[in-house]
Amino acid sequence: MYDTPPTDRDLRRERLGTRIALISATLTVAAVVVTGVIVARNAPGFITVTDGEPDTGQLAVPGDVVAQGLAAPPFSYTFHGYTAGELKVSEPMLVTPGYQEAWIRRPYELVELEDDNGEVIDSRPGYDALLTVYRPGVYDPERYLGQERITVRGRDGFWAENVPYQREFVDEQPRPGVAWQYADDAWAVISMIAAEPYPRADLLAVAEGLTMTAPYPATTPIDLVTVPEGYTLTSGGTVDDWPLSVSEQLGSIRLTADRPEYRGLTMPVDVLESGVPTIAVRLVDARWTSHTGVTTPGAPATCVDDNTCVRLTADGRWLVEGHAPPAAEVDPELLERVVGDAVLADVPNRGSWFPLVEAAAP
Repeated sequence: MYDTPPTDRDLRRERLGTRIALISATLTVAAVVVTGVIVARNAPGFITVTDGEPDTGQLAVPGDVVAQGLAAPPFSYTFHGYTAGELKVSEPMLVTPGYQEAWIRRPYELVELEDDNGEVIDSRPGYDALLTVYRPGVYDPERYLGQERITVRGRDGFWAENVPYQREFVDEQPRPGVAWQYADDAWAVISMIAAEPYPRADLLAVAEGLTMTAPYPATTPIDLVTVPEGYTLTSGGTVDDWPLSVSEQLGSIRLTADRPEYRGLTMPVDVLESGVPTIAVRLVDARWTSHTGVTTPGAPATCVDDNTCVRLTADGRWLVEGHAPPAAEVDPELLERVVGDAVLADVPNRGSWFPLVEAAAP
């Protein structure tokens, strides 16, 4: 679309704002508006939350959740970072139609970047655990059934000595976990990623410290001017889905040709393992990646191989990377265009970031 990579925000394609449309009368008996979100009562005691687009992640949730103010548009965050005991919970970093995630870390945990002489030239927060906050009606705690029962803020929960984030780790070391209800039929889960777990008291303090806030839109510094036909937003924010989320990432958008089901989840969705065709576009600090050696600042996007294309900004500071696994069978020229047409916000200024649902709109 452009001979040179677009960098001016004025070059962004025109975006429609959040679209609110009438819900099909075949699904709707009565509709009400809660905190700016259209909700439709479609079954006794249940409500569908929507932004007017059936393919953007409608979820049926208990009606009392709406009464508690927990209804939220798709791809919204509903909590902020906080400190609990010796641990810090980051701001939400990733959102999907079914859940949002944040890092859990000790304040002194860092990932350091060294130059050829072994000198530290940059550092990023490290993390050893993840907080996954599921939207109401999404999570099934079956993996925790039979584990130690606990109470968190007066609600039921579980402590488990070994419930991995998704599947067993290669080192086969146990990973303790916590699952609890933060509202009716609304669950949050703490999962250890590192082999050396945080103390139980600190993990339980994280559970006790989680509080909900008014929904606010997830944002990303990447705006995809080109979205391949048939692909739709599945996740995004600051980082990619774990285990592809790393400290040097500053933005992420993941598209799939067939969005996974976000109901009855017992763990976060592993898009790559699902075999669904997927494309991920990520933004990283160029100092942290080896891909800078295959391109030059300001050059058009180029493909490293059939599955990865990159583009370095004119100042050489940021690298846009697009990746599609071989199973996706994405035309490399199309992937190159997706990366080349992407527009960046003023990355250090989060106030300039794009609403995620608009940044990935066709």
